[in-house]
Amino acid sequence: RWLSIIFWFWSDLFIVTSVTQFWILINDIYAPRQAKRLVGFLVSGGLLGGIAGALLATTLASLFKTEGLLLVCPLLLAGCLAIVNRVHSIAGPGELFEAQESGGIRETEVGYLDSFRLFRRHRYLVLLAGAMACAIVVTTLIDFQFNSAVERAFQDRVDARTAFLGTF
Repeated sequence: RWLSIIFWFWSDLFIVTSVTQFWILINDIYAPRQAKRLVGFLVSGGLLGGIAGALLATTLASLFKTEGLLLVCPLLLAGCLAIVNRVHSIAGPGELFEAQESGGIRETEVGYLDSFRLFRRHRYLVLLAGAMACAIVVTTLIDFQFNSAVERAFQDRVDARTAFLGTF
């Protein structure tokens, strides 16, 4: 039972880290003006990737069984790593970095304490963080309830449950 909790926690952290790393990559490659033009395209690609990944999980659940899908994940991640390396070799730094090198933008280091003080001074940021914290708690509870209901509906049919969740 405890291993399931550790895996669930790790997968949540992995998802958040992957999305953060993607946007850091975009920040490294594109200047702000270029990135603003591409945000719709990039978000649409993320949505299509989520749909395609879920449908792929639905299809592969019947072929490889649920436990076998864990072995497919590293292959997909290796493909992502190859794509990121290729993008880094093709794309040069955006205009922002060129401005930094020429002295147009001065780089300042901001510590964690300074960031926290800035955060506390702005009521809007505190309210936004509170709303996000509430949303995370509520979605986690709803996710737990939904998964419990699905588990009861597909008690001994693990692969059918995986296919259902992928389609859902």
